[in-house]
Amino acid sequence: MRLVQLFVHPVKSMRGNAVAQWSVEAQGMTDDRRWMVVDERKRFVTGRLVPAISRCRALVTTDGLRLEYEDQVFDTDTPETGDPVDVVVWSDTVQAFDAGDGVADWLSTQFDRSLRLVWQGNPRSRPLAESRRVTPDDVVSFADGYPLLAMTTASLAELNGRLEAPVTARNFRPNLVIDTETPFEEDSWHTIDVGGVPFRAISPCSRCIFTTVDPTTGQKREDREPLATLSGYRRDADTGKILFGVNLIPLETGRIGVGDAVRLK
Repeated sequence: MRLVQLFVHPVKSMRGNAVAQWSVEAQGMTDDRRWMVVDERKRFVTGRLVPAISRCRALVTTDGLRLEYEDQVFDTDTPETGDPVDVVVWSDTVQAFDAGDGVADWLSTQFDRSLRLVWQGNPRSRPLAESRRVTPDDVVSFADGYPLLAMTTASLAELNGRLEAPVTARNFRPNLVIDTETPFEEDSWHTIDVGGVPFRAISPCSRCIFTTVDPTTGQKREDREPLATLSGYRRDADTGKILFGVNLIPLETGRIGVGDAVRLK
């Protein structure tokens, strides 16, 4: 097997950017989901609530972050000073730094609601939930639950064989896309090595309505695909969750890239 696509998502739930190589840290990919959009209550906002936000492109720059939406561009600096604020990701409260009124006004204008942008200054500030950890030191960025998400080409091809309108990896917002021959073999993975960097495969990833947001148009599909089809054959009998992809925790830091060999350990 080999790594065929690699994605970094600078802002939680905005469009991921394909890259050729990237560094892996304890909390996940370097700069991955270190920024986040929040509402007036300082609670995370994603494409589940605002589908159009998935069309906003985020690019890490030397000084901070560049946001691109429609024909509008906004550059904001990394807010490394000031008092941190408490923000909420699911049930986790995490300290972050507010990026200021300028980018808040820009986001609020683009998406017609009160929004702000925050940055996770300390990448190790959010411990993994105790039930999810491999070690007491496991941490995560602003990602939903785990440091990284992987999916496989065979599983995507198998799913697309059941759909009238195929989807792409971007519907599932992975970090790693791995070339495989057998659909859903990732369900049984325990430890994998990607270009010399080991990862623990923790669990299949449960999927939600966000998979139905078209990453190109930023609109939810009325037919609820691909979630509707997945629910017919990928629903866990015990939990009722719909599963696609696999959650990973890095066991070491390092650098990985497209074309790297992937080995089961």
